[in-house]
Amino acid sequence: MRIYYEIETKKRELDARILFGIISANKGFSVVIGKKNKLLEKIKYLIPGVFIFKSSRERPEKLAQYLRKYGFYIFSSDEEGLFNTSSDEVLHRVPEKTIKIVDKFLAWGDEQANPLRNNYSNIDDKIILCGNSRFDLLKKPIKNVYLEAAKNINKKYGKFDLYISAFHKYNALTQPGTNYLTDIKSWGDNLIEHEKRKKLFSNMFELQKKNMMSTINFFNLNSKKMNKMIIRPHPAENLSTWTNNLNEDLKENVIYDHINTNSWIMAADRVFGYYCTSTIEASLLGKMAVNLIFNKGEVFKTKIFDLFCNEINNPINYEDLDLKIKNLEIKSSKDFVNDKASFFFKNDKFYNAELVFIYPPRENVKTMKDGFSDIAFEKENMEVKLAEKVRRNNDLAIEIQGQVIVTSK
Repeated sequence: MRIYYEIETKKRELDARILFGIISANKGFSVVIGKKNKLLEKIKYLIPGVFIFKSSRERPEKLAQYLRKYGFYIFSSDEEGLFNTSSDEVLHRVPEKTIKIVDKFLAWGDEQANPLRNNYSNIDDKIILCGNSRFDLLKKPIKNVYLEAAKNINKKYGKFDLYISAFHKYNALTQPGTNYLTDIKSWGDNLIEHEKRKKLFSNMFELQKKNMMSTINFFNLNSKKMNKMIIRPHPAENLSTWTNNLNEDLKENVIYDHINTNSWIMAADRVFGYYCTSTIEASLLGKMAVNLIFNKGEVFKTKIFDLFCNEINNPINYEDLDLKIKNLEIKSSKDFVNDKASFFFKNDKFYNAELVFIYPPRENVKTMKDGFSDIAFEKENMEVKLAEKVRRNNDLAIEIQGQVIVTSK
């Protein structure tokens, strides 16, 4: 059976997809990872299998008929589904029409799955609690793959604290400092479902704006006193907002590269952020993770940050911040497998441990039971196979079948 898993952002997703592929290969699957639009362009040339969408908002429903035409099963997920401000947010990101049309939905954990179960009928058999392979990367011994890059970072930058920014609503790459919600029509009639959602996102925008500028001001005032602070903006953020507002001695500390953020976290002494998923990942990697807040607001408040991140509000100066941190403990457990954590993300097994799909389906019924088909693998001429991929002009195709083969024109 072949699994197709789309990817959007290489730096954030590729390592997790490769791990998913390696584990799947050991279970008898063939896995293809590709840029989402490139995969869809070539669907009619591909061997039918399971197609996994990285999001569930609209694309699965729009493309379901096309995929089924060529014999594909449809799974969907929500790559950013760990952090939801409310049940309404879950329902917005995973609408009922998507759940009804897909074969399976891959949920982070019960926090994400429960609103779906409570509001949509007859969907229990469609939900698989499986976490996300991004978090599998943080487990032993997998996380050791980031040690070499972390050592190289320390050789270049020495000891440092790390601020991982996630102000991508206020500091959006396309429209920095512009609240696009004030011009709803330009985004289409269906993007904002009601006034409640408009109010929610407007509050998010204002809180991110206040906290980003307060954070920059705090760094500027304390730049001569604090430890070296490396700032890593979110991929969807505008870097110039940072560099234009920071002191001259801090500008070179704003770094955006293609090194996996996990390596930067492992190289750092302490990790700061403002309601950023990467601070949770930092805690799971055994680092002191601090949610640094200058303007409080309930809109971002979720229990998962309380579970994994320490919170510091309005430090007077760097000495005050440093003193408060010294009185804190790292919140994550050694292996982060516990009941509290598993409510948010399934973590007792690797992400795809439950994905054993029989193909062809028994009696034409899709199943998710243990076992393998007799035609999981087919012997083919590899030279011919790779030549065919070049002919199709595959920009990014990674096939994992006991080994990893990366092909591109």
